[in-house]
Amino acid sequence: SNNNNASISAEECYQNAISAKNNSNNSDYIEWLKKVAQKGSLEAYLALGQYYNGNNAAQDYAEAIKWFYKGANKGSDACAVNLGFMYAYGHGTDVDHNKAMSYFEVPAKAGNHRAQFGMGYCNYHRMVQLQNKYKAITEGSLRCYNEAKRWLSYLAEKGDANAQYYLGVVYNYTEFSSESDRALIEKSYEWLDKARKQGHKAANDYINRFGIYYWRGY
Repeated sequence: SNNNNASISAEECYQNAISAKNNSNNSDYIEWLKKVAQKGSLEAYLALGQYYNGNNAAQDYAEAIKWFYKGANKGSDACAVNLGFMYAYGHGTDVDHNKAMSYFEVPAKAGNHRAQFGMGYCNYHRMVQLQNKYKAITEGSLRCYNEAKRWLSYLAEKGDANAQYYLGVVYNYTEFSSESDRALIEKSYEWLDKARKQGHKAANDYINRFGIYYWRGY
C-alpha cells in the first residue's frame, strides 16, 4: 500500500474495500473500511459493525457495538436497528430490552421490519419479566402485552415466521386478555402452526411441548 492514502477519496477506499472482500482478503477489507469510516461514512460504520457482529474469526461484539453506535449517533437507521439487537440479545453487553427499544422505535415507526420485530420481541420479553417479578398483571406488563401483539400482528400478517411464532406465544398468555381462553388458544395455535409450516423449529417445539390435547381444548 502506498503512503498517500490520505489523498484517496472515500469512494476509492470503498472500492478497494469491496475488491478486498471479493478476494476474501479480510484484513485489507477492514483496513480500507476503516479509512472510509474515518471520513465519516455511515455505510462504513454499518459494514464494520456487521463484520465484527458476523460469524467469523474476527467476531468481536464490543467492537461491533462501537461501530453501530457511531452510525446510530449520526442518524443511520440501519446502525440503530443493529445496535438495538445487540441489546435485545445481550451480544457484548447485558440484555436491556428498554435500551434496545429506544433504538428500534424510530425506525419501526418509519416502517423498518427488523425494527418492528425488535419492538414486538422486546415487549414480549419485558412482559414476561414483569410478570415473573410481580407474580401478577401490572399496568406495565399489560402495556407490553398490547404492544407486543400490535407489532407482531403486523408482521405476522405479512408472513414473517418469527413474528408468527412470537405472536402465537403471546396469545397463549391468556390471562392478559378479556377474550375467552378458548378463543385465545385457537389464535395462539393458528399462528404457531403458520410458523411451523414455514419450518420454524421453535414453533414446532412449542406446540409439541403443550401437547395436542391442550390445543384442542379437551
